[in-house]
Amino acid sequence: MEAVLYSTVLNSSVPSQPVQMQLSEILGEGRSVPEALVLRVITDRLESPDAQHYGYVLSCLPSMSEECLKMCDQMELIRNLKLPPDIVINIKVSYTLVLVMMYMYHHKDGINE
Repeated sequence: MEAVLYSTVLNSSVPSQPVQMQLSEILGEGRSVPEALVLRVITDRLESPDAQHYGYVLSCLPSMSEECLKMCDQMELIRNLKLPPDIVINIKVSYTLVLVMMYMYHHKDGINE
C-alpha cells in the first residue's frame, strides 16, 4: 500500500515527464504550484499501475482550498477514480489549531522558548 501525499507525489514524478518539468520550472522560480497541477499529479499517481495493484492511502484530498475544485467536486473526483477508496475519514479541526500546528512546524527549534 502506498501513501499518496502532496510532497511525495510532487517529488516522485518521473523527471522527463512534461508535468515534472513544469513543476521543476515553477519551483525553481520560487512560485507556488497551482492546485490544478497538484491535483493532476495526484490523480495520475492514483491511476498508476502501482496504486491500482497495491492500493493507496490518500491524505491530501479533499483539500480545504477550493482554488481548483469545490469540496463536493473533489469528493466526486475521488469517488470516480478507477480504484475509489473503501473508506473516507474526514477529520475536522479548528482553523486556530491549524495555525498553531503550522507555527510549530515552521519554528521547531524555538518552540520551547
